[in-house]
Amino acid sequence: HFDLKEFWHIGREIPRGSKYADVMPPNVWPDEIPEFRDVGYRLYDALDALGSRMLSALALHIGLPEHFFADKTD
Repeated sequence: HFDLKEFWHIGREIPRGSKYADVMPPNVWPDEIPEFRDVGYRLYDALDALGSRMLSALALHIGLPEHFFADKTD
């Protein structure tokens, strides 16, 4: 059976001079929907912040410092 789902993948935007640029290509944004980039990246930022808050709560729950996971997801 074929996988029929479609999605748009958005990743963290990093400077092209970053040491991670070779493994994190830039996002590709559609020209046909001018507001897609702004709305899509705001959603990405909001979900990224939510993930960080959840990891902080998890760290505290298991007896680690609140920001234990921050350097692993930065």
